[in-house]
Amino acid sequence: MLLENRRLGTFSLVAFPSLVLVIFASIAMLNVETEPESNIKTPGDALWWAVATVTTIGYGDKFPVTAEGRIIAAFVMVAGVGLFGTFTGCVASFVLKGKNEESAASMELLKELKLMREKLEAVEQRLSNGGAKLPAQFGSAARP
Repeated sequence: MLLENRRLGTFSLVAFPSLVLVIFASIAMLNVETEPESNIKTPGDALWWAVATVTTIGYGDKFPVTAEGRIIAAFVMVAGVGLFGTFTGCVASFVLKGKNEESAASMELLKELKLMREKLEAVEQRLSNGGAKLPAQFGSAARP
């Protein structure tokens, strides 16, 4: 089902890794930030930091002080930018889908109009060359 609906599949491919990233980053940060001056001390602090970092907001109220914590933070920042860029593209695709369908319908109408014009010109050409005869209901007079 996810592969059939492209937008739902893309959203799922962004939402699930984002959730997993937040959970594992929270756990990792809680385990590496053991210094006394660390301000990420509780699971709630770690979860808040992970959400703020992956969404690229980064309030600055919670931040890593250890080298390991900063490495994890760098990874979460880069992954967050990529995930939210993909999410933004998914939303833009959803918004622009209606315009693309409208454009495709217009192109189809233009093709049909061109075909009708060509057929009309061919009929007019046959009539002007005398190669076609008018039906009796239109009379026997030739076209001026």
